[in-house]
Amino acid sequence: CKICGKGFDCPSSVRNHETTHTGEKLYECKQCGKVLSHSSSFRSHMITHTGDGPQKCKICGKAFGCPSLFQRHERTHTGEKPYQCKQCGK
Repeated sequence: CKICGKGFDCPSSVRNHETTHTGEKLYECKQCGKVLSHSSSFRSHMITHTGDGPQKCKICGKAFGCPSLFQRHERTHTGEKPYQCKQCGK
């Protein structure tokens, strides 16, 4: 985020986050109430409800429009932890 420095996996996530600083809200999901600022982010979000995403979990069926979020989700099933804490080594 250019305003607060918070990091994100997807460019669309950064854009959505930045609207928390500006107050801009354009697209609201009628299924869960989540508010998104861009049509592309809204379409990616709707994939979680429709299950029609390009990346679909073979274990639980959850769908994703963002490849990095899909990869992170897959690790919830495998228990893989690819990153190590720089302070404690865990």
